[in-house]
Amino acid sequence: MSIRELSRRSEGRPELMEYINPTYYCRIEMESSPYVVVANTTIDKFWTIGSLLRISPLLLFVLSRKLDPTEADRSFSIRDSWPIEFGQFIKERRKKLNLSLREISLLSEKYHTKISVGFLSQLETNLREQSSKVSGDKIWILGCILDVDPLLLYVLSRKFDSKYLTAVNRDKLSQ
Repeated sequence: MSIRELSRRSEGRPELMEYINPTYYCRIEMESSPYVVVANTTIDKFWTIGSLLRISPLLLFVLSRKLDPTEADRSFSIRDSWPIEFGQFIKERRKKLNLSLREISLLSEKYHTKISVGFLSQLETNLREQSSKVSGDKIWILGCILDVDPLLLYVLSRKFDSKYLTAVNRDKLSQ
């Protein structure tokens, strides 16, 4: 599939987060542009690229952050959900694990990106509707700490179609 064809396929599809122009695809492939740093590519772009190329967006994310590729195959205990607000899901899971906001914040330091107590509180209460702006790195960290599939957290945060709340449908993206 050509780069132009990939770009055309990303237009006008509601399940894909954003249109990605052909130049961006080329720069990612070449990793030689000062304007596109693969490690800074957003989870939204990986969702789109992964969906189009039939590659797990989580694998693309893990590889871009130079993490161990086996992390993408990690077995998370929570892989499915019902329709629920992102913040409410985080709060319920945190309470089930008997973790405080402060403990999650401290655990996040292990991943070299601290998630502040204030930010976590805003997520849980949906203050200023932060969930759609949560970075892929923070979604990854929350997923690891809470033992929840980060792609499930991503789907909840972006309020995607409820069919993506099941692991089976998310796994179809890479088949």
